[in-house]
Amino acid sequence: GATSLWDRWEKTFGFMTSHDHPMSGGFGVWFFKYLGGIQQDPDREGCLKVAPIVPSELGSVNCLRSVRNGRVISNWYKEGSSIHYDIEIPWNTDAEIVITLRNANHSVKVNGVRINRLSSGVIWDGNKLKITCSGGYFHIVETDK
Repeated sequence: GATSLWDRWEKTFGFMTSHDHPMSGGFGVWFFKYLGGIQQDPDREGCLKVAPIVPSELGSVNCLRSVRNGRVISNWYKEGSSIHYDIEIPWNTDAEIVITLRNANHSVKVNGVRINRLSSGVIWDGNKLKITCSGGYFHIVETDK
């Protein structure tokens, strides 16, 4: 007999309705979508969104995903009081990079240049840093210094 709930695709109610689709909820999907933050932008059709989540319990994540125009890389690691993000978006790919800062007053550098709320090309939304691009490499460092 069955050792788990059976998977039923039709929309019915009652006996044997599981809606348990492991290809949409497995570890790999969670890793790419949340820890790596690589997903389709829900607000902009055809655009990517890279918004990694950095849990306090993990020290680093390396994530690579193939997309239509190449590969998306979303890596991050902790070093002392800093978090380093290495994000690569394929050229000719519209994307939004969203970094959730641990503290809105922390210092942030993008590719070695310190940025602030007046920097062009960057949107600040509370403790979120948003960068819209059409490809490129971004080394982002958040630090409390």
